[in-house]
Amino acid sequence: MIKKHLSTSLAELLHRVATWVERLPPWLRPAFFGAGLVLAFMLWRGGLVLLPIVFVYLLIKNPAVLMKVLPLLIYVPGAGFLGGLLYGITAPALRPLGKAGSMLQFILGTWVYCVLLVFFIMPVIYSIQGKPSDNLSNSARWIISGGMAVIFGLALGIGATSHTSPGPDN
Repeated sequence: MIKKHLSTSLAELLHRVATWVERLPPWLRPAFFGAGLVLAFMLWRGGLVLLPIVFVYLLIKNPAVLMKVLPLLIYVPGAGFLGGLLYGITAPALRPLGKAGSMLQFILGTWVYCVLLVFFIMPVIYSIQGKPSDNLSNSARWIISGGMAVIFGLALGIGATSHTSPGPDN
C-alpha cells in the first residue's frame, strides 16, 4: 500500500480527490476540494511516512512543540475547506457577473485561507520559533491577508479560467 501511495503522481492523487468530490452537492464541492487539495499536498510523496516519524520524534524529544504543531493539522485543511465553502456559496450571487464574479469568488476563497494563515497558522509557527506573535496589529494583519488574497486569488482565478493550457508542444 505504501509503495503504491509513493508511486502515485500528484496529478493522479488530485484526480482521485476530484472524482470523490464530484459525488457531493455542487455548492459543497469547492469546500471539500479545497480541503482535499491541501491534504493531498500534505500527504503526497512521503507525508504518510514523514508525519508519523516527526510525531514520534517530537513526542519523545519535545512534547511542547508537538502540542503547538498539532493544531496545524486542523487549521491547514480547515482553511482549504472554509475557503472552498465561501467560494461555493457565493457562486449563485456572483455567477451572473461573469469573469469578474469568478475572480471575486477566487479572491474571497483565497481570503479565508489568508485570514487563517495570518491569524492562526503564523502565530503557531512564531511560537515554535520562540518569536513574539503579536508583532503586527490586527489592522495590519487584515491588510496583509486582504492583499495576499487579491494577489493569490487573481493568480488562481486567471489560471483556472484560462481557456488555454500549455500542451506538450508549448
